[in-house]
Amino acid sequence: WTVRDAAVDSGNIAIVSTGGDAVVTFETLDIDPLLIVESEPAGERAADGLSVRLTDAGAGTVQAVVLTLESGSFAPLVIEGVCLLDVNGECDGDGVDPAGEFFVCGGASANPRSCAAPQGTTLRRGDTAGVTVLYRPRPGSADTRSARFQISSNAAQTPKYTVTVRGTPCQGECLAGAPSAMIESPEPAGVYYEGM
Repeated sequence: WTVRDAAVDSGNIAIVSTGGDAVVTFETLDIDPLLIVESEPAGERAADGLSVRLTDAGAGTVQAVVLTLESGSFAPLVIEGVCLLDVNGECDGDGVDPAGEFFVCGGASANPRSCAAPQGTTLRRGDTAGVTVLYRPRPGSADTRSARFQISSNAAQTPKYTVTVRGTPCQGECLAGAPSAMIESPEPAGVYYEGM
């Protein structure tokens, strides 16, 4: 038996033996496609999607959200498309917001110029596909802006999965595109380092 679709399957198995024949009837569960979305940096989950906040991009630099889309069911997950939503909640075809600060790209991309639109794909259980959302605040921008992206699929519970990305331009020293962290290493007593 092979999963062909999300519908309930049923059948009979005939067992023939010298002690007598038997027929066993079986029925499978309704196995609906399941979309699992993970993000780096991690976001906050909601009933219909995910919200991610970015704060490490300075004006003209880029910070990325890497989305991993995974099939969590035996039924094939068909990713029909990933798009930027306009103010009316409709897919905007070019994947760039009107202000030119948010971009949605297929695969791994760190540069808006090499950003290609995500393509549809079919994922089997455990298979993954990558999508990158880039945030590049405009020079002089200081306000928090947001963009909504939609992942359309045949997932039974979330056929229109929404990812909201909120970007606030970094003020002062920025670690563009990287998580904000400082790692300090203890210096052994009596040993001093100069230069790099």
